Amino acid sequence: MSFREHVTLGRSGLKVSRLGIGAGYGVPASACEKAYHEYGVNYFYWSLARRGPMKQAIRNLARTDRDNLIVAVQSYDHFGMFVPSSVERQLRSLGLDYADVLILGWFNRYPPRSVMKGALKLKEQGKVRFLAMSGHHRPTFGRMAQQEDSAIDIFMTRYNAAHRG
Repeated sequence: MSFREHVTLGRSGLKVSRLGIGAGYGVPASACEKAYHEYGVNYFYWSLARRGPMKQAIRNLARTDRDNLIVAVQSYDHFGMFVPSSVERQLRSLGLDYADVLILGWFNRYPPRSVMKGALKLKEQGKVRFLAMSGHHRPTFGRMAQQEDSAIDIFMTRYNAAHRG
């Protein structure tokens, strides 16, 4: 297995590296860019804990390689009022016209209609290409993944060894 070998991300059709880099841990911009150029890492997760070095790396890489980057942004809005404005603010910060993935954060059942309305509007406007959902409840994700008409393209299952259920 090689990090250069890309795999399909959920139902999106996006080809991503097996390893992605999240913004929350202060990885230097130069390390993000090196991971992209030398190891083929193309998945960048602009998570809730956003750090400047990741922003700079995404801005730098997007200047010449936007079509090869997969950028995921996230919203933890569970009411739907702030999904569009949050995503638009993140895009401005990153200097991007669109995000490849919008992750609706920490849902253990299907997101409320108000959240989906905002997310789908962003998708219709071309500001996000695919919708993802993160959470802990794997049985719910399994059922949703089997629904062909689900608006959710990607499931991010949160897991750690201390909370295996």
